[in-house]
Amino acid sequence: MTQNLRLGEYYALTKLKPKQFKTRYTSLLAVTIIMCADSWAGFAYGSPVFREAHAQCPEPSGPVPLGIHIDSIKPLQIGDTIPDEVWNMPLQVVNHPKGKKTITLADYKGKLIILDFWATWCGACLEGFPKMDSLKAAFGDNLAIILINAKQTGDNIERVQKTLERLRVETDYDVKLPYVVGDSILQQFFPHHIVPHYVWIDMDGKLAATTFNEDVTKSSVAAFLKIGRADIHIKNDIPDFDAADTPLHEIARSLGVVPAGQSMLTGYIEGLGFSGGVTETPDSNLRIYQINTPLAVLYNMAFKDRMKNLPKSHFIFRLESNSDFRERYFGIHERDNRYCYERIVPKGNTTDIPAIMGADLAGYFNVHVKRERVKTDVLILTAVPSADNRPKGNIRLPVGRFVKRLNMFSPIPVINESKTGYTVEIEIPASLPGFSAQQMKVWLEQHGFSMSSGERVLEAAVFENVQQRHVQ
Repeated sequence: MTQNLRLGEYYALTKLKPKQFKTRYTSLLAVTIIMCADSWAGFAYGSPVFREAHAQCPEPSGPVPLGIHIDSIKPLQIGDTIPDEVWNMPLQVVNHPKGKKTITLADYKGKLIILDFWATWCGACLEGFPKMDSLKAAFGDNLAIILINAKQTGDNIERVQKTLERLRVETDYDVKLPYVVGDSILQQFFPHHIVPHYVWIDMDGKLAATTFNEDVTKSSVAAFLKIGRADIHIKNDIPDFDAADTPLHEIARSLGVVPAGQSMLTGYIEGLGFSGGVTETPDSNLRIYQINTPLAVLYNMAFKDRMKNLPKSHFIFRLESNSDFRERYFGIHERDNRYCYERIVPKGNTTDIPAIMGADLAGYFNVHVKRERVKTDVLILTAVPSADNRPKGNIRLPVGRFVKRLNMFSPIPVINESKTGYTVEIEIPASLPGFSAQQMKVWLEQHGFSMSSGERVLEAAVFENVQQRHVQ
């Protein structure tokens, strides 16, 4: 019995026996946390559909290029020079800006090359395409980006084209970059277990880095082009790791990672990907596991009944100790704020999983959560812009839903008391998630909204220290 619970923005590709291919659809153990909507799924996007693909061992797709012997391919390491057979290997490409059907990496020698390995079932991969397009536009001929859809993903050209067409219809976005479908060679020179996966080949023709998507930025590309390196995290997957079948304590022991407690809590472990679930152990107990999961998601799973339908602004932290807990809770992009967790419980205790996790987390972090009505500081929207002073922008929502959106980012609750059905159209700044309450108020007033500060009694999730720490 396996229940897969994918709670991250990365997706795992696990080798099974040759010819065997299985895709697991996954469900959420806990409701998706509102405050992570822009951080995990990308600003203004909804929660991705989480899937885990267990792919067959790579096989050649079509004729093998001359000079390449499938059985003798040696994966390249950081710092290795790209061999001639890789440079000169013909790649069947779609969507080339000059209409080419076949290219080689040698066409881009002397440039910074980024190979973007992706899959149609990987929401984070698709959400990263606009950023890659913008990077290509920003750096022009100095940068080459090629999207690689490898055979191990289980995709084919029909599925790829259908996915990109759906992306165009639903988001009005057309992929501008060239892409390769059905690759079976590059995936072996640059093996990986988790997508999206980015391979950086520098101007000297060496494998410079393999990264996650958050490390592919304008500043990191600019640094590579200027000095040939950048301060980025190197992604190093463990190819045969299957989160559903491999107990965390075995992986941790093999890597020399020391557990933080009895039920097993560690920090971020490179190469394991991002996943979670409940599986049955050989002795018929249940194993709860979360791999490299943000602290916020762990707490949302454990205390979901106390956080349900509450946005970030309705979270109140009354902590006498753990002064950095709030920062760690909301710092979901930082690897230091991600944890691996495992707990073995007697079979039949699935309904008690949140309570068990809650007791463990409260013991480890000395913080638990309760739900109560509290009197707290708020921002009050009292009136909307006049007809001749209405802003324009990329967001168009009824005022009630607009205020709900603000509460995803505001450090204190925003209350709508305008008593109007006004539709808001406004440009949302990228810096909005970092606004203070005063900055939020000033920004809204600059766009014609009447705002005031006050106090109101409302439902909140209150984070408090545990008086007596206890771990089951």
